[in-house]
Amino acid sequence: MKKNLFCLIAVVCTMCMMTACSDDKEEPFVVPTQPVTYTTGSGLSIKIDDSGLQNATATFNPDAANPDKGTIVIKNDGTSKGVTPGENDVIPGTAVLTIPVELNTTEAGATFSGQGETEYYTYSYQGTMRNREMRISIFDLVSKNLHRPDAAMTFTDINGLTLTYNGSPLIGKMVTFTPDAADATKAVLTLEGAPLDITSILGRADEVGFATAGVLPGSPKTDLNITMTSDLTESAFNGTGETEYCTFAYSGVLTNTTLKLDLTEVKLKNTTLAGTTWVPAEEHPNEMDMVEGSIYVNWVSDATFYPGFPPKMFVNMVCSMGLIPMPTPENPDKVVDLNQALAMFLQKVKFTEDGNVIADYLDEETMAPATSPVGIAQYVVTGDNSILLFLNPAAIAADANKSKADEGENDMITELLGRIDMEQLINLAMTKYLPMLSNGVPVHFNSSTDNGMNIYLNTDFLRPILITVAPAFEDEQFVDAFVEKMLEGTDMGMFGAMAAGVFKSIPAVVEGTSTIELGISFTKAE
Repeated sequence: MKKNLFCLIAVVCTMCMMTACSDDKEEPFVVPTQPVTYTTGSGLSIKIDDSGLQNATATFNPDAANPDKGTIVIKNDGTSKGVTPGENDVIPGTAVLTIPVELNTTEAGATFSGQGETEYYTYSYQGTMRNREMRISIFDLVSKNLHRPDAAMTFTDINGLTLTYNGSPLIGKMVTFTPDAADATKAVLTLEGAPLDITSILGRADEVGFATAGVLPGSPKTDLNITMTSDLTESAFNGTGETEYCTFAYSGVLTNTTLKLDLTEVKLKNTTLAGTTWVPAEEHPNEMDMVEGSIYVNWVSDATFYPGFPPKMFVNMVCSMGLIPMPTPENPDKVVDLNQALAMFLQKVKFTEDGNVIADYLDEETMAPATSPVGIAQYVVTGDNSILLFLNPAAIAADANKSKADEGENDMITELLGRIDMEQLINLAMTKYLPMLSNGVPVHFNSSTDNGMNIYLNTDFLRPILITVAPAFEDEQFVDAFVEKMLEGTDMGMFGAMAAGVFKSIPAVVEGTSTIELGISFTKAE
């Protein structure tokens, strides 16, 4: 009897367990024959390029003629990330997205995948559908409308260009956009300096402008091969690159009429001077017990300045003479020499790691401290003792002191220029010096005593200028009148008395010059 009761209980339990298992089992999936709506938070998961929509619905509408087909209509009631024009768009520009699907159905559910397009984008999609859930992933969005010029276009400061260099604005440059004829998403950006128009100075209308320094130091032109991705309003691009002298990263945004280009992580490859800061050297006696200071000179000639001074000695002597009035409330008669004046106004020079030369100085008019902007001067080290210095005419003009010289000084300069062979000077400028705006000014440096450094222009740079100017001082009557005008109202003592003889000796000194170096003596800042 007990045995029979035990068996009966076992059979009943087994039947209950089987019944319970049967109740928990998912019913086989059948494609709905009526519209079914799924919502996020209740069975629906939607991702757009790996970003989930948090408050969306997806409605499956079956095809009455074909049970394996239908459409999925997606709406977004939440906020999408950074899309325009509507913040509730499913994908940019589309508030309601309809996807036609062909279902691959099994007992567990249905899968679907394919490609689609809207007015603005093409895209890929894939997903699954079950009785109580739907998962959709939309990816590989590609804009059908690239926001870029249809043909080559040059952007400048006044024509749509916004350019930054390690976070600082950079002016006086131009960037040319050249589209790839075979691939609308690709293009070349050519970075270079904006041409300098000096036709009014040269008096030559046939000149179209001279090339200036490129955007990246040491490179007159730099090509960036870019690949653009677009949304509803603009095309974006980014990448990294390198030139002969530096490495960098870049990113930008392009429209039909504007270009914003940011150069970042710019670093020089040769870091000999990178990160160093220098101050003008203080005055000190040299080996001949003469005063030397912040002005560096090394001038060797077969001839001497009247009445017998070697050129280097003469220049050092002039630089140490108190010739410059610098009155103060405490001392209205105070004068300083050229060394002191240079050290006063040029307070500090820094060579940065990204190729900029930054100067701290006193503003001549306000006597207030100032700092030169990024991009006004750049440099690269080209050898053990040489650099190329790149000047930005547009940045210099924007930062220039607008003060005017005394009219008497202008008269003297005008008269002097009238004695110079201007055609020879212009030809020299065009063939030798103006190309340096693009190719760089060759500057040399050497070590000096007490942790110092001399930075200077050498004979090859300076002597052609002296040879062109020197003949102006061959006319003794002109020199006498010139000196009289220069000394009018001043008392320069011994130098005033011998000034005419000094100027008359210039042609012979220049003719006999074998070496001339002129620059600034610095001491490394602590």
